[in-house]
Amino acid sequence: MPGRNECAPLFRRTAIVVAPARTAPPTGTALRQVLVTIVLTAMAMAAVLGLADMRTSQVAAEAVRTDVAVVRTGETLSQFATRVVPGSPVESATARIVELNALANGTVTAGRKLIVPAVAGK
Repeated sequence: MPGRNECAPLFRRTAIVVAPARTAPPTGTALRQVLVTIVLTAMAMAAVLGLADMRTSQVAAEAVRTDVAVVRTGETLSQFATRVVPGSPVESATARIVELNALANGTVTAGRKLIVPAVAGK
């Protein structure tokens, strides 16, 4: 017990434990576990990538192809639709052009470039 004028130490000195510099490579069961983990991870990644590829293919197949056409002088939207989307009903072609270009009132001006549905075989 410390004397009257002596103070007890605030901390005790402890030994420092140093980890070994190198550990032995995994053997036996540990090595099998590592290999199984790698194989299962590769299989899971292949499955995820396969599903992503299938979904991308579906989206691409559903995508509508478009083209750009210029409105001629004196041409109305109906005339423009008839010219750039031949063989399609005028009402549906006009509605699609209005939708693709966000035309508020359905009027067009000469020289304006509009997005139109692509014609098959073009």
